[in-house]
Amino acid sequence: MLIIGLLFLIDVIRFGKKTFRFIKFGLIFTGIIFGLDIIVLIFNCQIFQNMPTGFLIFGNLIGIAKIIIFTSAGLYYCSLYNFFPLPIMSGEKKISPAYLEITISGFLAAFIYSYLLFKITDPQIPLLLKTQNQRAPAFVTSFVMLELAIAEEIIFRLGIQNFIVKVFDCKYWTAILITSFFWAVSHLGTLDPYWVKFVQIFPTGIMLGYIFKKYGLESTIFIHGTYNVGMTLLSQKF
Repeated sequence: MLIIGLLFLIDVIRFGKKTFRFIKFGLIFTGIIFGLDIIVLIFNCQIFQNMPTGFLIFGNLIGIAKIIIFTSAGLYYCSLYNFFPLPIMSGEKKISPAYLEITISGFLAAFIYSYLLFKITDPQIPLLLKTQNQRAPAFVTSFVMLELAIAEEIIFRLGIQNFIVKVFDCKYWTAILITSFFWAVSHLGTLDPYWVKFVQIFPTGIMLGYIFKKYGLESTIFIHGTYNVGMTLLSQKF
């Protein structure tokens, strides 16, 4: 991810005005994520009490830079084939019944698939992750998972997926499959056995990649975010 981030930074600097015109959207997303961080801090301030102040400041600055860079570069890559993936935020389109239908259907498909998969395989959360999750109230963890959903959609669907199309000049479906694979691999270690997480995440990534291309980033953020919150609340219940 560090190497990919550097490549994106190089492109942001290299193409100058072509990427800088999209920075405002990166700032909007960082504002949203920062707001979620504030909520988590207010309701669960002890989550950061063992972290050095310098580490927190540096980590937040890196996080802000990463979101701005991936957003700016990703939107630039999309513009190369005349696709703007923020139609609602930019005011180009309104939320239509078809848009609501695909986002709600996407959430339900991902949620039901994961629920049935977990029922069949009965995976376990590693002890360290389970201990960390139990320290925070469910609604606080939900805000964290919502924040992660926004960041992951920006990095993987908006950023890496379109970067692959630009660099390798491949079919978009190829980029969706490659991105979904890397996204699934990045989640390994969060369940035991490991393969269950891959089987859960890989097809979900393919679905999100397709919806991103057809409906844009906002729809995949909605699906991913509500899915994360739903699974978090379900895991807390059981």
